[in-house]
Amino acid sequence: MARRRRLSLRTQTSTPREFEYSDYFRAELDDEVHKHLPEYERYLDILRHIGGWQFDRTHFERVCTQRPDLAEEESSGVILEKLFRYSIIAFIRAGGRGYGRLRVCLPLSGAQGSVRHHG
Repeated sequence: MARRRRLSLRTQTSTPREFEYSDYFRAELDDEVHKHLPEYERYLDILRHIGGWQFDRTHFERVCTQRPDLAEEESSGVILEKLFRYSIIAFIRAGGRGYGRLRVCLPLSGAQGSVRHHG
């Protein structure tokens, strides 16, 4: 069995509480996502290379182009879709009804292409 490397989602500006969440999140990903998406570690490396919590599609595509070793010939769109499908990333949609609220959108579990709104 191939040995998996230890992931670190920490950044230089992370707080102790963020370290705790980062360790928990990494453990959950390793436990739950790895069996369905074994390449998720490469995808997290792309996100680490971006270096921030928020990014746009153009920035993500640029990183995939600059780091072909991480994308491994997968299109940036396919990688984003997989990250979204497994709720590793979400997107923010401006709220309606004139209140200016933001909603975080995640996929419904087991329903490809469907979106669940939080907020």
